[in-house]
Amino acid sequence: MKARHRRHFLLDPEVGHLNHGSYGATPLPVLKEQWRWQREMETRTVEFHVRRQEPLLREARAPIAKYLGAELDDTAFVVNTTTAMNWVAHALPLGPGDEVLLNDHEYGAVFRVWRVFAAERGFSLRSAPIPLGADPLTCLEAHRNERTRAVVVSQITSATAQLLPVQQIGAWARGRGLWSIVDGAHAPGHVAVDLARLGVDFWMGNLHKWLWAPKGAAILWVARACQELMKPLIVSWGVEPTTALGEPDWVAWVQMQATRDPSAFLAAPAGLEYQRRYHEPLVERYCFQRMHWLTQRMEQLGAQPLPWSKLKMRAFELPFSAEPTRLHQTLFEKFRVELPVYRWEGILLTRFSLQHYVDDQELERALQGVSDARVGAGSL
Repeated sequence: MKARHRRHFLLDPEVGHLNHGSYGATPLPVLKEQWRWQREMETRTVEFHVRRQEPLLREARAPIAKYLGAELDDTAFVVNTTTAMNWVAHALPLGPGDEVLLNDHEYGAVFRVWRVFAAERGFSLRSAPIPLGADPLTCLEAHRNERTRAVVVSQITSATAQLLPVQQIGAWARGRGLWSIVDGAHAPGHVAVDLARLGVDFWMGNLHKWLWAPKGAAILWVARACQELMKPLIVSWGVEPTTALGEPDWVAWVQMQATRDPSAFLAAPAGLEYQRRYHEPLVERYCFQRMHWLTQRMEQLGAQPLPWSKLKMRAFELPFSAEPTRLHQTLFEKFRVELPVYRWEGILLTRFSLQHYVDDQELERALQGVSDARVGAGSL
C-alpha cells in the first residue's frame, strides 16, 4: 500500500525511513508554523524576546500539558529529554554513600548523564538486569539496598522497545522513600500519558518523536513536592524570575536561558493538532496491521521478535552474526532504508519504527536486506 500521507513530509522519497523513533519527522504544516514564529521573532526581535516570549511559551505549553494530563505549572519546555535528565540529576541532593538504581534497558546518554554526576559528587550507580519477559519490579527490588536513593527507568525503552509499568514502579519507589525518575522520551503521542495519576517524581518526554513537533521541543514535568529541589543548571535571567509573568520559579529557571530560538516550543501545539487530525485515526488500521505483518515476515527469516505491547516500535533479534555499523550502512547504501542495527546485552538487534508515511515497498526492501545479510552470514 502506498502511504498517501508521505506528501506531508520533506522526507527523501528514495529512502525508507523506518527509524522514526530516533529523531521523528516534522510534518510540513508544523514546519510552516515554526517558520511563521521565526518570522514573527525576526520582524520585531526586541519586542518578541522582551515582552512576548514568556506569555507565548506559557500559552503554547497549555495544550501540551493538558494532553499529558498535567497541570500547567508542573511543566516546562526543554529542548530534549537528555537536557531534562541533566536538570534532574543536577537538582537531587546526592553525595557519598548514596546510590542511584538504573537498569540494563536504559538509553546510553542517560547512563552517561548519571556517570558524570556520580563521578563529580561521589555517589554510586547500580544497574539492575531486567531479562526480557521478567517482572521489572522484582528485578529492581532485588538490586535495591539501603543506599538506594533514586530509581531511573524508561517508560518505553529505546533499544528493546519495551513498555515498562512506570505507574507501578512509581508506587514501589514511593513506598521505599526513593525518588522516581522516568525517561518518557518515546511516550508523548505514542502511548497514553496521565502525569497527574502516574505517581512519579520526575518525568520528561520528547515532543519531536511521536507528537510531530520540530526538533528541539520536549517537556519536563516535576511533582509539586519536588519542585523546591530544582535549581538553575544554566544560570541566566531565569535565576531571578521576576520577569517570568506568572511562571513558577522552577519553570522560569528551566525556560529562560538567555537568547535562543523558541520556535520549536511555539510550534508544538501544531504537532499535537496534526496528531489528532491525521495520525490517531490511522494507528490501528495502518501502523499496527503492518507491525503484525512485519513480525510474521521477520519470523520467516528466522528473526526472534522481542515482546510487544502494541507500540509503533518493535525490536527483533537477528538470526546471524554481523558487525552492526557495517550492516546498518549496507542496508542504507544497497537497499535505501534507514534501519538501526545494534547490540544489546550481546544480542544483535534491529528495531522498526512504523508511521503512517511508511510504504509497504520500503518494508519489503528492508526485509530483503535482512534476508541477504542472513544468507551472507551463512545462518540457518
